[in-house]
Amino acid sequence: MAGTRASDADRDLCLNEIESAFADGRIDDAEREARTQAALQAKTLDELAHLTSDLRPLGATRINNPLSTASVPKGLLTKILIGALIPAIASIIIWIASSSGNDSQTAGPSTDTSEPNLNNQPNGLLKLHTAAGFKKFVAATRSAFGTTTVESAAIYPDYASVNIVVPDNPRRTERWSFREGYDGDPSKSTRQGEDTVVDMAAINIPALMDAVKRAPDELNVKEVQSIYIVLDERDELPAMTVYVSNEYSESGYYVFTLEGKETFRYPFK
Repeated sequence: MAGTRASDADRDLCLNEIESAFADGRIDDAEREARTQAALQAKTLDELAHLTSDLRPLGATRINNPLSTASVPKGLLTKILIGALIPAIASIIIWIASSSGNDSQTAGPSTDTSEPNLNNQPNGLLKLHTAAGFKKFVAATRSAFGTTTVESAAIYPDYASVNIVVPDNPRRTERWSFREGYDGDPSKSTRQGEDTVVDMAAINIPALMDAVKRAPDELNVKEVQSIYIVLDERDELPAMTVYVSNEYSESGYYVFTLEGKETFRYPFK
């Protein structure tokens, strides 16, 4: 069932297994963070099964079987874990990231789009939740890959995890990490060619930054600890979602079109 699409309930059950494995010492904290991040962005049941194939006790149910959505409230554990784990993920990234300078500059367009040009990158840490920082991030993506089209992206204030659609083969994606540019080795996967994608160059950046600024008050989350942006598809249309949460796992989110029109709101109650 490699091509079977995963639901929110499937991802939640995978996250449950990861948490259980961490609680009883089968994986350490670094593995927990890495597997959780991958589970949150998994698109298929096969991807989820790979993340937990070495964690199940004998006789346990496999993730790659179709799952019932009745056992777990849709998306609940996902939302809680995203808010709780982002600070820890960021700490790990800071520890492993290499510094490449202190001055930010916009990367110029690449003349070779056949493969990533990872040498032409902005120097220094970008503030991705500012209009200027986000524009440089989009420019750096175009420079590195010859495209601004992504399958999905999770964008934190100073870090992003991005699923780039391979320009010459829309059935393929590569998951890259961005901090002071794109570096390291990507994880690679296959997607349905007709699936919705997001062109980051089409985003109304002022509207997105305004939504980020307003999110704590409008989503009724006090003492916010983390804010992040997710780019993906909602109802088969490209969308951007702003999430907020605090240390008490109080969280909320709202969804916008790329033009900045709000389409859904889930405040903390």
